[in-house]
Amino acid sequence: MGGSGWRGRARPKTTRFRRNAGGEIYIPLEQSPREHLSFAVRTHIEPLALADTIRQELHKRDQGLALSKVRPMTMYVERATAPARFTAVLAGTFAGLALLLAAVGIYGVISYSVSRRMHEMGVRMALGASSSDVLRLVMGEGLLLTVGGMLLGVVAAFAGARYLRALIYGISYTDPLTYGVAAIVIPMAALIGCWWPASRAASANPVDAIRAE
Repeated sequence: MGGSGWRGRARPKTTRFRRNAGGEIYIPLEQSPREHLSFAVRTHIEPLALADTIRQELHKRDQGLALSKVRPMTMYVERATAPARFTAVLAGTFAGLALLLAAVGIYGVISYSVSRRMHEMGVRMALGASSSDVLRLVMGEGLLLTVGGMLLGVVAAFAGARYLRALIYGISYTDPLTYGVAAIVIPMAALIGCWWPASRAASANPVDAIRAE
């Protein structure tokens, strides 16, 4: 059994997950005695079920050794990653709220636009446009606005994400999968937000729409 020490302020991966591993040196226990020692045991069964067995083995070798704080390694891993997990949950919650607000905002803009253009929609349908034509027109305009907003969002994300590197663990701030998922989810939210106003415009009676003006 041996103790370990580190040069300068270097921290290994065994103590800090969010930092790069630094240089390590190992010192024999006889040269660096300590009152408290730690060791790890690998097992294929429930770790805490071996506590009594490990305590008995230590007692056989040295009756003066006392075993305390028998804990699974998963607990230490969870402690070390708790800040990152909390940040991820918080960021995911705000991202979900932002997506919901974006969908509601798109719905409001398109709904207002449709209400102002009902006469135009009625004229289009009176001149031969089908309901599907009107539906595609409204949906296309909504998606065009969404694509423009996404382009601006990508630029802002690349510009601002580098300042969030301290809050990100395990992925790059330019992770292509993250941007790819966002490029799929945001248009889907836009489609949902555009669907109801577009359906209302497509189901309008052209005669009633013209008369209302």
